Amino acid sequence: MFNSHKDNDDENIDDVDVEFYNDDTREVDSDETEGDFAEAAEAKLKKLRQKLKDCEREKIEYLTGWQRTKADFVNLKKRSTESSEKSVKQAKENTLSAFFPVIDSFEMAMTGEAWEQAGEKWQHGLSSIYNQFVGILTSQGIEMIEPLGAEFDPYIHTSVATQETDEEAKDNKVAAVLQRGYQLQSGEVVRSPKVVVFSFKR
Repeated sequence: MFNSHKDNDDENIDDVDVEFYNDDTREVDSDETEGDFAEAAEAKLKKLRQKLKDCEREKIEYLTGWQRTKADFVNLKKRSTESSEKSVKQAKENTLSAFFPVIDSFEMAMTGEAWEQAGEKWQHGLSSIYNQFVGILTSQGIEMIEPLGAEFDPYIHTSVATQETDEEAKDNKVAAVLQRGYQLQSGEVVRSPKVVVFSFKR
């Protein structure tokens, strides 16, 4: 009875079943599989390394471009500010320079015989107006240059004549001021004073 059942089971196994069994249970070459896996992994790693390298390169390019753009913007802003400040400064100097001839006229009027003969109230009135003009310049940072007796400096003074002297100590010093000069509080000359310079007679 038992054998009969076994025979029936054997009869039910066809050629397809045997083929499937043989395919499913065949030995696998482990060395070949590991080699293929390692090769694939190496190729994948190589791609990832290249992508990382590309990302690093792009990052550096973007960073460099951003830094350059930022530097250009900062420089542009700085130049714009400097240009604006220079324009304001120039406009201010031009406006204040218009007072110089007026002060020159007052100084001329306040010397000589006519001034000495003028009444005290007249002198006081003109002096007050003159001081107001000078005060405006001072409040705006412009000072008078007082070169009389100072060593002649071609960067500050303009020599229009020379005056001989027997005193060697006076040589190359300012003998007289023909037109007053003005400078900013920083020392920058706005109008150079016209002066007469002593020349030692050797």
